[in-house]
Amino acid sequence: MNDLINNERMADAENLTKEVQTIIAEMEVFKDEYKRQVAPYKKRISLLEEAYLDKWLTDSNGNPVKIGMVIEKDGIRYKVMNRYQQIFMNYLGNPRVIALPEKKKREIDLRTSELKEYTIDENESKQS
Repeated sequence: MNDLINNERMADAENLTKEVQTIIAEMEVFKDEYKRQVAPYKKRISLLEEAYLDKWLTDSNGNPVKIGMVIEKDGIRYKVMNRYQQIFMNYLGNPRVIALPEKKKREIDLRTSELKEYTIDENESKQS
């Protein structure tokens, strides 16, 4: 008797799995369509955010500091790993650059005022 109940339970579980997978596949169509439809809006947002970062994350010469560039201060070189602005409900107006000092493993966080003390190394910088 227990074998019959176990077999029935397993068969029901397999049927449930098949039915749920069918529904999930249908949902994926909507997710993919949604992603396709919002992509142009996300691109517009990204362009606005990048323009803001370009304006405020500048070196001592006023040039925008971008990911992949090398900046320098007091003979020490830093590879720019990331740049961002914190968001908590709204943009917080505190853009930053994350840079990795040459031959070091720990990244540093540079705010706009600190970044003005650095200069882009034009010979080494490659924009991504």
